[in-house]
Amino acid sequence: MNSKKIFYQHLYKELIEEIEVFDGNRSVQDAQSLIDKIYSLSKGNKRDVLLKKVQTNRNFLEYFNVLLAHEIVNLGIDSDNDSNNYKTGRF
Repeated sequence: MNSKKIFYQHLYKELIEEIEVFDGNRSVQDAQSLIDKIYSLSKGNKRDVLLKKVQTNRNFLEYFNVLLAHEIVNLGIDSDNDSNNYKTGRF
């Protein structure tokens, strides 16, 4: 398994934990921090486009869930299997 996919699997687990405690009252800076985590390995303007969308979209949790789902699909990560892998420690 390549290192980028492993990175995103770990990131997926971390972000799910963040989403579970997201109460809708967090600041735009918190939203930007999550976007930074997703795109810390990315190049180009994709991150800036996403940040602009977040800044104009106060319903961040719904938007973020869609964004995260797209990333998981793009990387071929099966979220059901991966959540089981996290429980067992297998990747």
